Amino acid sequence: MNVDQLNDMSREELKSLVSVIDEELERREQVSREKARAEIERIAADAGLSVTELLGTSRKNAAGGKKKLPPKYRHPENPELTWVGRGKQPDWFKSAIENGMTKEDLLIES
Repeated sequence: MNVDQLNDMSREELKSLVSVIDEELERREQVSREKARAEIERIAADAGLSVTELLGTSRKNAAGGKKKLPPKYRHPENPELTWVGRGKQPDWFKSAIENGMTKEDLLIES
């Protein structure tokens, strides 16, 4: 695709293209993470270790598991979709912001 093709697209078509690109980038990042995880597991196994033994542990709670953070943001229409506010923004969050909502609009009130 070249710049001339982009110039011929409507705003809605461009937004749709951005959404498709975001989804593809997310898919590729997931594939990369899975490949990296498999490689780390292979290296650990070759050394006779578990991944935890190889990498150590981080942010553990009293029970020994990872500390789970409470959600900070909630989808305006589907309350089951939440985000803790760390890491990559979920698609629903980005879409809400692109459609005029603010981060404050999506905050879970305490």
